[in-house]
Order: sequence, then C-alpha cells, then structure tokens
Amino acid sequence: MILNLFKFEIKKHFVIFGIFTLIQMILSTAVLVNYDYMSICFMISSITWIVIPIYIFIDLYNEFYKGKEVITHMIPIKTSTKFLVKSVTFSLGLMIIWSTCLIYELFSLNGIYYSKIIDSSNPKVGVIYFILARFIGFISGPIIIGIALALSKLVKSKILSTAIIVITITVTTVGLYLVMKSNLAGQENIGWAIGTTSQQAFKQYAGMVSMLVTSDKDITDIAQTIYWNNVIFNILVAVLGYRIVSLIFNSRKYEVLGK
Repeated sequence: MILNLFKFEIKKHFVIFGIFTLIQMILSTAVLVNYDYMSICFMISSITWIVIPIYIFIDLYNEFYKGKEVITHMIPIKTSTKFLVKSVTFSLGLMIIWSTCLIYELFSLNGIYYSKIIDSSNPKVGVIYFILARFIGFISGPIIIGIALALSKLVKSKILSTAIIVITITVTTVGLYLVMKSNLAGQENIGWAIGTTSQQAFKQYAGMVSMLVTSDKDITDIAQTIYWNNVIFNILVAVLGYRIVSLIFNSRKYEVLGK
C-alpha cells in the first residue's frame, strides 16, 4: 500500500521535477564548458528555488489543509504516513535537482572544489559537508511546512490558521538562522545572504532555504566554515517535527477539522 502511494506521488510530480532537473542539468553542463554562463545559470537557479518550494507548499496545503486529494483519502493508511511518503518524494526530487550543480561545482576549475575545497585543510570532509548539509536541509524543509500546516489545523479560524502557518515557518527559519549566526559569536559585522554564489564560505541551511552567514573576518581555509551544529539542528527539526506532525495528523481533532 505504501509502495503504491509512493509510486503515485512520483508519477504525480515527475513532470515538474523532471523539467527543472533537465533545465538545471543543461545549464550546469554549459557552465562546465564555459564559466561565463554562470550568471544565466544563477538567474535560472534562483527562479527554480523559488518556484519549487512554492509548488511543494501548495501541494501539501491542498492535501493536508484543504483535503483536496480524493485518491489519497481512499487509501487506508495513517495521515502521518501519507505525509511521510510525500515528504520523502519531495526530498528526493529536491536532491536530484540540486545534484545537477555538482557538474560544475566539483569538476569545473572555477567551481567550489578546485577554487576552495582542494586547497583547504580537509578536502574530503569539505566535499561531504557540501553535499550532506544540503541534503539534510531538503529533508527538514517539507517537514517544516508540515509542522505549520498541522498546527494551523488546530484552530477553526481561517485568519488565525494563516497566521500560524506564516509564524511557524518564519520562527523555524529564523531559529535555524540564529544557530548559523552562533557560529560567528564574538565577531563583528555579521551578515547574511540568500541565493549567493559566493565561495568564501560554505552555505548553511534552514530547511530548503540556503543562506550564507559570514563576518568581515578574512577566512582563507573554507574548512573553517564547516559548522555541523547547523546540520544537527536540521536533523532535530526533521525528527521532532515529524513527531509533532504525526501526533496532530493522526488525532481525531485533525480528522474532523482537516478532512
């Protein structure tokens, strides 16, 4: 039953994720051949990482807030399991799309590996962190949305529900940002950016949101910007968040208000 649901979700979202993966793969290959295409790649990638999270939110909203997906309602499994299947599907899709950037980041002389990681004090760990941190963010991302939707269904007021969704996502994202910022405690002029291509430091992640948090301190070794606490907190958000989602989605109150 779960496998059939997983296949259904893959078929449902294959086209949208397939199109963006193909586009990103073509652009990444173009950048590998000629790095001058990087500005175009960055622009299209920025659009991709705006459209895809919105697409995921809308799908989860329609399923677990409005209850529009009639087919999945007919499958006799727990609502939390349905959410888990959707989250896994979206996480894998996000990973596949993002993995296309590795074409130039790891193999182009201008990519992050040859320009920064290879000369760092720990290249192997650098590559592992570069990939793993992003993948963990993709796992926690859909669950953060799930937490917001689950909490919003505990009230009947549409206005209050909307406020809960916005506040939950905002507070979680800001909380993960503060974890990133804590790594630079004691340093002056700490700044952040979203969607940057800077190779001065490894990016950190608040779910699906990638952020570069740096100070004016000159760091020559990119390995010094590996902060595992950011990865750990994203894991905690995923684990604890799914637990919260399960308790709410499987409760009688949600079945009454949410379906």
